[in-house]
Amino acid sequence: MLGAMALGALLVSGCLGGCPRIKFGLSAKIVVIGGATSAPSGGHRFAVTGRAEVYDQRTPAFAKLAAGLNEPRMRHTAMRLDSGKLLVTGGENARGEYLASAELFDPKTVEFTTTGRMSTPRIAHTQTVLTDGRVLITGGLSAGQSALRSAEIYDPTRGTFAPTLGNLLAERRHHTATPLADEKVLIVGGSAQPSAEIFDPWTYAFTRTPGDPTAARLNHTATLLRDGRVLIAGGKNFHSGARLGSAELFDPATGTFSATRTPMHLAREGHAASRFEYGVLITGGRSTSGDPVRSAEVFDPATGTFRALSNFMLRPRADHTAALIAVGPQRGAILLIGGAVDKLVVQPSAELFDPDGETFSPTANSPNPGMTLHTATIIR
Repeated sequence: MLGAMALGALLVSGCLGGCPRIKFGLSAKIVVIGGATSAPSGGHRFAVTGRAEVYDQRTPAFAKLAAGLNEPRMRHTAMRLDSGKLLVTGGENARGEYLASAELFDPKTVEFTTTGRMSTPRIAHTQTVLTDGRVLITGGLSAGQSALRSAEIYDPTRGTFAPTLGNLLAERRHHTATPLADEKVLIVGGSAQPSAEIFDPWTYAFTRTPGDPTAARLNHTATLLRDGRVLIAGGKNFHSGARLGSAELFDPATGTFSATRTPMHLAREGHAASRFEYGVLITGGRSTSGDPVRSAEVFDPATGTFRALSNFMLRPRADHTAALIAVGPQRGAILLIGGAVDKLVVQPSAELFDPDGETFSPTANSPNPGMTLHTATIIR
């Protein structure tokens, strides 16, 4: 286990933020929080854990932290605040109850402490750090499996949550919220109709985008590209539940969506999308059969096309996390953590993608126990 002094000594390199499922930026430290293991608990599909680990790419290895969550949870969100602390919100506990509680993880003390409570319990929601340091929480599922239109703001200086001035324009769950270059937030999918909206941090209001997405999708990925556009990929059809291979690009200059020149090579949801130097890596997810897959592909923003990789991941993964980390002279390896390798099985597993050789290799060790529906957040 790592104590406060040990982890504090590790906090050397910096990072940049990312999107709801993925954190991208160059960093040496990633904190893995909560999630679920394979063991059944109380009739639920997975057992919920409050465990936390840190991955240090210079070791490179995972180490369990002495402290864990005050309340074990899965399907939660976690983002890094301007203070360096991590805000963990919502999720589902071992009894299948949805949580309104929130916690702060302090990398300096290596401790979790409780903070204010959200106005409503949420899973499948989004969490986005705004330019003023506050945090936007949108949508999700409430108790009773109802999709939410409500949104709220966390104020880190007060440790409190407060409703936004208005609600989302549509009920949304398993959607995405992506910070744009102009500091606004693009919210896509998770609703019955193909729709998207913009949150303006200056007016705290939601407005509909001039154009609508090409599909009503959920559990997709959204990745901010270097040129300011956003890649929306895969997911499930809101009505039929069919996995989607389609992808589209949002252009903030026009507020419209357009299909990529080619679809993905495989329809998938519960996958991960990671931006790196020359494209976006798409890994794993569930295929049309519902089984996790080992395949990966790369989106090229210059051509608007997807290219299937000849090398496969070491094992199937769905509902895993991914992060871009600095590794020696490489342009940035992508670390894949956990995920379901079967419909009901989670195994301790992590691997690294080398963008130079486009190969996958095992890490020195793996998080133990294995987890899925967890978070992996870059720290400084």
